[in-house]
Amino acid sequence: MDVKEFQEELKRRSAMVHSNLGRSVTNACQLVENTAKLGMTNTETDPTKAYKRGTRTHYASQEGSYPAVDYGPLRQSITHYVEQDGSTVVGRVGTNMTEGLMTELGTSKMAPRPWLRPSLEINRDKIRELIVSAISGREVEISTETGE
Repeated sequence: MDVKEFQEELKRRSAMVHSNLGRSVTNACQLVENTAKLGMTNTETDPTKAYKRGTRTHYASQEGSYPAVDYGPLRQSITHYVEQDGSTVVGRVGTNMTEGLMTELGTSKMAPRPWLRPSLEINRDKIRELIVSAISGREVEISTETGE
């Protein structure tokens, strides 16, 4: 292999890694998003913390656990997107609702009900595996449906 062939092969492999990395970051974001939504759906509520919202009785989640779903707009608003610019790939998961930040960090009247950080932590090893596989060029099978 001469220098020109080597340079072309290097460009081809670089493009492949970049493409793989974009897919892996998208899959990683989908894992975190799905885990957050599932966590909200399956969280345990505190029967001693019931209150009315309109005509509906809402049962708050236990302190420190995922927020309990009432009507569901926070859960429905959670989304992800991935930006690729040159050799940079950035994935983001979150919501545009202020309630998302308030439940994640808590307020002066409510203890935190984190949903984003735990979802990232639950999937940390899978995300690492996705990124390493993209760089190494090997395939990895991880379901993005339930985070498992």
